[in-house]
Amino acid sequence: MRAFGFSMAGCEGAILAGAQASLDAVPGPARYLEIGAARGDTFAAVCEALVAENRLGDAIALDVPEDFDKANFRIGSCLDLPAFLANVALFDGRVRLIRAVSWEWLSRDRGPFTLVLIDGCHEYDCAKLDFERVEPQVAPGGVVIFHDTAPWSQHDPSQAQPHRGMPLDVRRAVEALGLLTETRRGWRMLAEAPGLPSQGGRGCMVFQKDRT
Repeated sequence: MRAFGFSMAGCEGAILAGAQASLDAVPGPARYLEIGAARGDTFAAVCEALVAENRLGDAIALDVPEDFDKANFRIGSCLDLPAFLANVALFDGRVRLIRAVSWEWLSRDRGPFTLVLIDGCHEYDCAKLDFERVEPQVAPGGVVIFHDTAPWSQHDPSQAQPHRGMPLDVRRAVEALGLLTETRRGWRMLAEAPGLPSQGGRGCMVFQKDRT
């Protein structure tokens, strides 16, 4: 199995299970969106899993524009273009890299998506808005995965979001959306992986949209 990316240790099984659940529920070629591509390690691992099932149709890696990156982020906190290109070189042009602010890009209809990984800005407002914008564009039966949800990893001052200095607060966003308590209509939790703190893994949560 291809290695997953930064802070993903302990999440690999849940992510792959979520990908498989989306394939089982949504027919045809899969459309995968990853918000926050970084080096492309996780993006490539998921694409590889979709290829193994002969279901990779279109995969989009979404990361912030270059000028936004330079103005607002620490070096290395966003897209590493050479590493990303090396990671996706084997996928025969079925992947696309788009440089845009996620909630702006998603303000237009880009779907339907079979599988979505939200792993961009980890502030409360950002994570919540990413889901709200992508939710109507997820196909019935599709899956959304949030990274960085482990309780121990929230509000870690070493992980403050560099553009506004706000803490990592994804779990609270998931709870506010009604996903954690399964009160958001049309969604159910499939899995939660706590991650492996000893290896830097910060956990993930997997949710599936109802088929109807």
